[in-house]
Amino acid sequence: MKQDLIEKFNPIIAEYDSKDYSIHTLTFRAKLTKKNMTSIKEKLIRFSEKKGAGYFKKISRNDATYKTINFNIASYFGFNMISLLTITCKNLYKYYWMDIKVNPRWMFHKDNHPFVYIADKKDLVLCYERIKQFLKKTKIEEIDHNAFYIQRADYCVNIDLGDREHVKEYMRLMKKGAYPYKSERKKEHSTTGKRKVPTRDSFTVYTNHFELSVYDKQIQLSRESEKYSEDEIRVAEGIIRIELRVKRRKIRYDGKKRGYNDTLQLLSHADEIAKDNIPKYLKMVYGRGRFVKLKKAKQIVNASRYKNKTKEKLIEILDRVSKSNLQNVKVLYDDDFSKYLKKFNELEISPITIEKRSKIEEFPGILYLIEHNNRNYCLPER
Repeated sequence: MKQDLIEKFNPIIAEYDSKDYSIHTLTFRAKLTKKNMTSIKEKLIRFSEKKGAGYFKKISRNDATYKTINFNIASYFGFNMISLLTITCKNLYKYYWMDIKVNPRWMFHKDNHPFVYIADKKDLVLCYERIKQFLKKTKIEEIDHNAFYIQRADYCVNIDLGDREHVKEYMRLMKKGAYPYKSERKKEHSTTGKRKVPTRDSFTVYTNHFELSVYDKQIQLSRESEKYSEDEIRVAEGIIRIELRVKRRKIRYDGKKRGYNDTLQLLSHADEIAKDNIPKYLKMVYGRGRFVKLKKAKQIVNASRYKNKTKEKLIEILDRVSKSNLQNVKVLYDDDFSKYLKKFNELEISPITIEKRSKIEEFPGILYLIEHNNRNYCLPER
């Protein structure tokens, strides 16, 4: 095992590494008229037949009926997905869209970059430019590439903890976080308990507008080992991925706030937008400080200049979190929660503590790791 990380958290940065946040997957969308929808569908079917590629239809119902046609020619252009979508509302009004899903790593670097790679600025711009080629090749003239806006963006950043043992310890802390805003914890089916339980290998919370996920990248790849080589899975050892998945409403808000008026501007500044947003969410989940053991945390609180009443509250919170999680404390303290979390931030510790039996005495906070042990692109040989 590597030397204890708390003694040597100096960044090990390869020449091709980047400190920037970025995007790993995004979906472009263009609104269509009924007439354009019919014409474009015919052209895509003809092009699919010419290339010997199929397409398939899908229907789903919720508050509205969603009819989707997915075209397998997506891979011909390096896209993950090309879809035509018809939504029929309860009032029978219909909306029509074309969606193009893109992963820049798969489009440009699938043979020379590992799956932990996330896009640089050049890749993000080029994948948008690829839509021009797609429209030209398929002879779609009903819309141009400027009609496509960003419907969804998966902002992300990786941190490298070096090995599986440290990832396992750190993920235990991550799964004890509070839920930002009015989000809920994502659950998965337990075959043993025959019920829904919080995701085992990730901390994922969501609302209608965003999804925040902190997860073990190697475990995620290992669960689909038939898709990934042993080398790909090995490269992901020690990596924790942080993702903030946002939809159109949030994307438009961030663009408007910064004065970005078009898709290319948003893509060119995606790293800045992610850097503004991801830390903000993480501070609400874990606080800003480092992780220490319960005994050490109490010593830090007692040595502070806070009033005795405040100290008692902070120690009470530490005890409660150690037995459950920070979300339960957030619910219990309600409006006072942010006030006490701020106190922990001032002491530079998180209210989430390391288990007593752990060999690790202290861990840097997640924001520190993003700053100093960021690992986004090609990894050097281990």
